[in-house]
Amino acid sequence: MSVRAAGPADASWVLECLTEAWGSVLVARRGQLLDASALPALVAELDGSRVGLLVLAVRAEECEVVSVSTEVLRRGVGRALIQRCVEVARAAGCRRLTLTTTDNNAVAIAFYRRLGLTLSAVRPDGVAASRRVKPSIPLHDEHGVAIVGEVDFELLL
Repeated sequence: MSVRAAGPADASWVLECLTEAWGSVLVARRGQLLDASALPALVAELDGSRVGLLVLAVRAEECEVVSVSTEVLRRGVGRALIQRCVEVARAAGCRRLTLTTTDNNAVAIAFYRRLGLTLSAVRPDGVAASRRVKPSIPLHDEHGVAIVGEVDFELLL
């Protein structure tokens, strides 16, 4: 497993990954819309194939994980991406790594907690604000669970 910065040769693959994960390159959280394709990204490779993408935004002393997705499960791809992101954040002088997910995403919530991130905020109806800027956010996930709240995590660096 290796993780590297995304480069020009990854551009079309990054667009495909973001579109598959979010329905477009636009990611909504906290009632704000971000063009994830315009942000720095990390690419995970396994056996020479791209298998994971993490998009990040560094702002002053904070690094936000805007999007993280993997094509293979339980192979350490997500962990490797987050660990490399922590290294990038520290090198940029960040004091905190943050990310937002939705309250229906139990697998991601457990994953972030296993990695040592702590719950920093819960917005019980937070997705409503994000739907105002991105109406295409579904009402329910693939299991029929309502997508309603936003959950923030942080890791102090």
